[in-house]
Amino acid sequence: MSNVGLRWRDLGIIDTRGYITSILSLGNGIAVTFDWPGGVCRTTDYGRSWTDLGVVVGEQAFQPQVPDYIDFGNGIIISIQYANTHIWRSVDYGATWVDLGVIATGGILCKAYYGSGIVTLGGLDGHIYRSTDYGATWADLGYITNRAYRMYCLENGVGIFQNRVYHMYRSADYGLTWADLGVIFGDYRPILDWNFGSGVSIVFVYNRIYRSEDYGLTWADLGEVGYGVNMGIYLGNGIIILTSTNRNIFRSTDYGFTWANSGVIFSDRPANVADFGGGTVIVTGEGGHVHRSADYGINWTDLGAIASTDMFGIAYLGRSVGILGDSDGYVYRSVLAHRHIPWHPTEPNRGKVLSRMGSL
Repeated sequence: MSNVGLRWRDLGIIDTRGYITSILSLGNGIAVTFDWPGGVCRTTDYGRSWTDLGVVVGEQAFQPQVPDYIDFGNGIIISIQYANTHIWRSVDYGATWVDLGVIATGGILCKAYYGSGIVTLGGLDGHIYRSTDYGATWADLGYITNRAYRMYCLENGVGIFQNRVYHMYRSADYGLTWADLGVIFGDYRPILDWNFGSGVSIVFVYNRIYRSEDYGLTWADLGEVGYGVNMGIYLGNGIIILTSTNRNIFRSTDYGFTWANSGVIFSDRPANVADFGGGTVIVTGEGGHVHRSADYGINWTDLGAIASTDMFGIAYLGRSVGILGDSDGYVYRSVLAHRHIPWHPTEPNRGKVLSRMGSL
């Protein structure tokens, strides 16, 4: 069994502004951290060394499941500042950033990426804004409805969002036009969504799961899962994990049809979750603890308080390298330890001089 994500080393303060909100892996050992004031730090060597680029984007919110950026996968990234509606854009894997100016007349509340460079934004002013060139230019599609919240791309150009009075709107043409489907989820809004192909999608709404098999035209209520859910991750092969503010884990192995409550798992309230591959899942806590599962979320190990404060930033960089970032600006790095002498989190002095696949 792989021990990826098992051992973590404190690299010290990488971001002097603190408040790391998210970490984005861009491939080939390149990653960037975003912080609350709008600062960016960057690595090109799988997190061994970091460059502080300064405050180059807008303020970032602490919303791990709804980050303030879109990674287009080709070196192009946009960072969205929801309050003042500016958009910053990078075309060189986060090395430099350009402020595109004010995009919307009110706050930007939500976003969705459809692929092939097509993006839509929902504005506080009820307008929808759309780009077809990877965020370089934007068109105002005009007033659609009274505010747009929780916008998602399902697949094949289908997008959905809810307005202020809980009506669902749907687009089947990559966000160009929108139809009102009425109230679908009652007086609640989706907080998580996953697509499984062939028009099948599920969304988590408050404490319930809804499923569509026709690209979001109709939705079936699959019933209650649990309260306090704040994050989730799809691990493939029908396996979904939800974490809750009550420190529970809810797990499904059949694409969300049925759920098992694993009970209280975490030492502190979960802050973020990431898939490290091969069944390894890492959950960071708001109190600095890190929890790890190596069997697709069935069993969990508390690795202890890696940090002394909240850890919202987490990313898997590939090559068995993981990165964490906390709200004090510290960054932590994990690499694969030598297989013959595994490190034990309950014995911190054991394994300190192990040979490793790459240096920490």
